[in-house]
Amino acid sequence: MLIEGWRGERIFAVEAIMKQEQFKVIGKFLAGKRKEAGFSQSDVAKHLGYTAQFVSNWERGQALPPMQALRKLIDLIKMDREEVISLLISEHRKHYVSELTEAATADAPQSSVNAAPSPGYQATASEPYRTA
Repeated sequence: MLIEGWRGERIFAVEAIMKQEQFKVIGKFLAGKRKEAGFSQSDVAKHLGYTAQFVSNWERGQALPPMQALRKLIDLIKMDREEVISLLISEHRKHYVSELTEAATADAPQSSVNAAPSPGYQATASEPYRTA
């Protein structure tokens, strides 16, 4: 199944699911830090100028907070900036490693060493017929 990307490119639904899984990990992390700091979603929303529903969307992995909001959130609930950066990099790395690994596997030429020849194929002296 294909879906339309934000720039009009076609992407597979599997890629969208991978991104959603990445967002869920980040969202779960943000929700945990918010709760540790003793803030409700409404508190965070008011401080950052968003709706509680938008904050809920981040925490459920439906979206990522905009960078400006993430900077404010880090300051508001006193998160370790390096820990947040490491998580974001780690999740993006997982996504790209998976994408590149799958792409390399899909693009790899199929071995035809033991493949049967095409119908009507005639072996030549420079290319003897390969037996299976």
